[in-house]
Amino acid sequence: MSKVAVLSGREAREVARHLLPRIFVREGLWRRIVPNATGVYYRAYRNEETGEYAVLYLFTWESQSFPPHEHDYEPVVVIADERFRVKEVYTDKFHYFVGKYSPSRGSAKRVYLLVENVWRSMSGCFARRSLPREAVEVTVNELGGLRQLTDYHLKRMRSRTVNPLAVNEAIIRNPFVLRDPEVVHWATLRSPSPADLWRDLAKNVGLPNVAEKEKERLKC
Repeated sequence: MSKVAVLSGREAREVARHLLPRIFVREGLWRRIVPNATGVYYRAYRNEETGEYAVLYLFTWESQSFPPHEHDYEPVVVIADERFRVKEVYTDKFHYFVGKYSPSRGSAKRVYLLVENVWRSMSGCFARRSLPREAVEVTVNELGGLRQLTDYHLKRMRSRTVNPLAVNEAIIRNPFVLRDPEVVHWATLRSPSPADLWRDLAKNVGLPNVAEKEKERLKC
């Protein structure tokens, strides 16, 4: 595995801003996606052997309405060459299973992400025309702003008693591992066992009134 450097300061922020996807939501989902967003966190990397860049983005929310639980995270990794031409995008396509998207021509200037449903799974593409015509664009500021993913933030997210962050440490150290075809799951890397799924279900159980709180918020 190639040596990877974690970028910091201005360089990290510039790389994260350069590769930040444009976010769209399906019509009718805006009120479930935007109002309780708590920020888009980023960590930027450079492959010391190839010169490629990678950015891990964590889209975060206070809660999720279906299935109901407190705290929600959607990991996205964008990989680009040294000239910031996007080569691959990885998303959470369904409950921490990895979805991979690559430009048909080998590289692209821009990434577009579509939030597909109320549990906020995302699909990727590389042209606005590939999205539904009725899709609505959401800015990063509407999602709580772009913030550096520090060790402090990671520790806080991982230590939550309800639905702690489950992205595997190997991906956080080196997101290029997602290129391994055997890495199919953000939390367990390999396909999760039935025991893994039951443990995850137990951690995801939110407070009983989360769904009711969401209903009341949507009435406002």
